[in-house]
Amino acid sequence: MPWYRGGKSIFSKPGDSPEERSVKSLTKVIRRAAIRRILAGRYGADGISSLTQLQTILAQQHGITAHIMTISRDLDEMGAVKVQDVEKPSVQFWVVPAFNPNLENLRETMDSEAIEQEVFYKLTMHVIDISMLYERIIIMTEPRAGYLVAYWLSWLRWPGMVSVQEQLDGCIIHCLDPDHAEGIYQMLVGHPLDREEDTDAEAEEGEEEPLREHHP
Repeated sequence: MPWYRGGKSIFSKPGDSPEERSVKSLTKVIRRAAIRRILAGRYGADGISSLTQLQTILAQQHGITAHIMTISRDLDEMGAVKVQDVEKPSVQFWVVPAFNPNLENLRETMDSEAIEQEVFYKLTMHVIDISMLYERIIIMTEPRAGYLVAYWLSWLRWPGMVSVQEQLDGCIIHCLDPDHAEGIYQMLVGHPLDREEDTDAEAEEGEEEPLREHHP
């Protein structure tokens, strides 16, 4: 399922103004950054064992009020998992796995469709705009989501992809040439590039002057 269809972002909600969407996006980023800080370094008996506990700490220490369902969705989308203490299996706590270089060895064995689904999911949640410039595909993300999106894009094994350049608020896919870039762009957004202007220009160039009658 492409991230983009018919020129409309699938995460745009009818009735939301650009200002409202911007506020919601920023609020989500701030809340998830706070969750990551709360969970970092807290393990075992000191770990966060319940959503209610996390909700309380968010409110008391960070001044962030959030519904339990919102926190649950945040943890799911952040890739958080609940683990057991090795010494005390009855103790469970939430953690957000950090980037693990050892996962690189799994790329060849990972199901390509599963990877693509995860990539499109990350694009849906974090990407603001996708555009193409020659052999490069430029992706703009919500604040500080560029590294996450770039990481998942780097798992793709699409023909013509050379590398993914990370940035704080976006990333750039470098391709072999503009033709490969256009193919990857179409796979990401779900529709071809708008070629109307080029087509019109070509049509104008291809028009022949009408034959003029010659009178001696």
